[in-house]
Order: sequence, then structure tokens, then C-alpha cells
Amino acid sequence: MTGVAGELQLRIVTLSGAALDTLCESVRLPLVTGSASVYPGHAPMLALLAGGMIRWRHDGEIRYAAVSSGAVEVRDGRVALLVDEAQTAQSLEEARQYAARFEKTTP
Repeated sequence: MTGVAGELQLRIVTLSGAALDTLCESVRLPLVTGSASVYPGHAPMLALLAGGMIRWRHDGEIRYAAVSSGAVEVRDGRVALLVDEAQTAQSLEEARQYAARFEKTTP
């Protein structure tokens, strides 16, 4: 599934399978070289993820998840994260708690 104009397809895949598959307006990622924001029309990118919190905007709301270290590919309106573990969160505080656990396990 590909996002419509002005949207991205965000997918988080773990060792257990797909943890998240949704449309979004933007994504903020924790990379090993620092954080990065991805918007529709972003240039293709392949990067290493640091364990931590990701944020995405959907229907004007900010949503959260925590991910372990892994890789991210941005291409053709898709953002695909390949990680060992991921946990979606209902609030910023909950995401911070999950992210702290994953940040400690980042090599």
C-alpha cells in the first residue's frame, strides 16, 4: 500500500512480523548520526537506526512508538523500519519509558 499525495506509508517490521503499517504526514527518526525528519517527497535514503522513540503525524495528531536499533529505508513515499523490537505507545510518557529500554540495548 502506497500513500496518496502528501502522505507517507510508514511500516515497522520486527523479528515477529509487522508491528505497524499506517499512513502518515511526517516521521521523526532516531538515527545513529542524529535525528532525521521525513516528509513526502523525501529523497531515497538508507540509514542505521539508533534505539529510541519515533514520532509520526497522522490526521494532525502526533503518535509514538519505541524501536530497538536497526535500519530504515525511505523510498517512493514509503518509510520502512527493520528492527528487532518495537512497541507503540498511547502517550509521550509511555513512549519515553519504552524508548529508554531500547536506548540501553543499542550497541
